Amino acid sequence: MTAWWSEAWAIATLRAVSARLEQAWEDLPGYLQGDVVMACILVAVVFALTIAYNRGFKRTERGPLFKLPLVLLAGGVALMMRHLHEPAWRYGLLGLAVVIGALAGRSVHPHGLWVPVIVLAALLGSGWALAALMLALGLFLLLFLSPTERR
Repeated sequence: MTAWWSEAWAIATLRAVSARLEQAWEDLPGYLQGDVVMACILVAVVFALTIAYNRGFKRTERGPLFKLPLVLLAGGVALMMRHLHEPAWRYGLLGLAVVIGALAGRSVHPHGLWVPVIVLAALLGSGWALAALMLALGLFLLLFLSPTERR
């Protein structure tokens, strides 16, 4: 049993941290708020897809749950797509990113996640959140329900 003062202290601490985070969020410029939200969504989606990918493997065959190079490349693509407004540059960037993702996916575990995550990041960066959500949901179900031998 905990003392009443420790619970009160915990609640007061959480309220203070919440107030500080809210103030920090309000101090960010508008364009950075969108970038932060997009990065958080991207990290959560990569984490969920990696869990679905590793589901059927033995413990020794599983890769890490958070793949930093994958998140950095996808985040860079999403930010570039968000801030480039010329369609020709966007298409060129998307093509280059998919090629780099395919080359990286050949040598880095998890192999099958690189290209779909790059396309997902490009959709998020272009502002097509519903298309990115449907791609992420379909990919999650595909990875979660597929047998491990076929990956």
